[in-house]
Amino acid sequence: MKYALIFVLALAPVFLMVEIANAAVRINEVAWMGTVNSASDEWVELYSDSAEDLDGWILSTADGGMNVALSGTIAAGGYFLIERTDDSTVPDVPADLVAAFGSGLSNAGEILILKNASGAEVARVDASGGWPAGNNSTKETMQRAGSAWLTAPATPKAQNTGVPIDDGGESPPSSSVGGTSAPPATSSNEPRFSADAGGDRTSVVGAAIRFDGALYDGAGAPIAGADFLWSFGDGATARGASVYHIWRFPGEYTVFLSAALGGVSITDRLTARVIANGLTISEVKPGNDGWIEIANASAYALDISGWGISNGQFTYSIPVRTEIRTDARLVVTGEVTNFGFPLSGAAYLLYPNGSFAHEFSYAGALKPDESFHFHDGAVKIGAQSPGSDRFVFRSGMQPQKIQTPPAVAVSARSDAAQETAAVSAPIKDSFPWHAVGWFAAALGIGIIGAIGYLALRFRGII
Repeated sequence: MKYALIFVLALAPVFLMVEIANAAVRINEVAWMGTVNSASDEWVELYSDSAEDLDGWILSTADGGMNVALSGTIAAGGYFLIERTDDSTVPDVPADLVAAFGSGLSNAGEILILKNASGAEVARVDASGGWPAGNNSTKETMQRAGSAWLTAPATPKAQNTGVPIDDGGESPPSSSVGGTSAPPATSSNEPRFSADAGGDRTSVVGAAIRFDGALYDGAGAPIAGADFLWSFGDGATARGASVYHIWRFPGEYTVFLSAALGGVSITDRLTARVIANGLTISEVKPGNDGWIEIANASAYALDISGWGISNGQFTYSIPVRTEIRTDARLVVTGEVTNFGFPLSGAAYLLYPNGSFAHEFSYAGALKPDESFHFHDGAVKIGAQSPGSDRFVFRSGMQPQKIQTPPAVAVSARSDAAQETAAVSAPIKDSFPWHAVGWFAAALGIGIIGAIGYLALRFRGII
């Protein structure tokens, strides 16, 4: 009995070391909401105080919806990143393991269980009442903060945002489940970054709108070398500090920017309001000393950067950061465009991709103080009034009806749409048909009279 007790006591440190080593591996960060690119881009990060061989380990959910067999090793003080389906889930951060997540992580909550190769449970996160942290809208992840959890920008394979990792237990306190725990005091070396996607924007269906992203340090200085990923709310994404996007349908879209640097990802977002086209050419003064006027009839100020003005031969591109306020008019002179409009012809307003937003066809002789106006759906001659909605009608020109392409027509126009609007007037016949009628009637009466006279002579009456 004495020797058995000595044997057990001798092996106790070994058992204790195994348990401590196993307990050193814990679930450190969970992207249960996916990323701005896709809700299915889920990932889980492990952290370990000691080096471990993870071959034969299992990460699963209590309901069996996810069952991931681990392989590989994790270094002491290192991270182990498990990405769902492919290695593009986390930009520029290579996965330690890519695996199928089965039915994935439910946004309503899960119980995550980590078991070692012997089948012993090493770590558990009980979020059956709802995830204690993380944000499905901003895609900020659930990150370990001691024995609690906090919501913060993703930090795959890097220290959680400003929070040192300790030896606390794996399961969060019960008060944190179903709600967001108050974050603990942050350390003095907390990284303080901020991403900027710009302010809210208003654009027109079919028009390209530019977005500029930036990443700043705690002093407000821009940081170079960051990777920017944009999600535009319509299923499209783009990568780069400056990108363009075209919406094909009206609506309000939430645009997300994820700025990643050194394993740290910071997000920002804005609202893009997309409306039907309310821009038209409202006045044209032909000649090299003339101008073209664009009116904004929409209820919003519109950025028309990159839009085009054309006379059918030359095109002028409107500079970046050019805006027309609501119910306002922009006058662009021939001195700016370096070309004029012919005395009779057409002027065109083009979307940034070159498709037609509005066509303005005109013809007629103008007096020195006159111009062509788009008024009541037709082009008319009136007293020139650049920059004003004043219209004084002048006679001498038949109104020309203009067919404005629909706002969603962002592809090249059809041949029919390229034809200039024509004006037709009733054609008056110059031949005097009424005189011919009178002549025919007189001739008929004469013939009848002659026949009657001959008949009477033949009968001897006269």
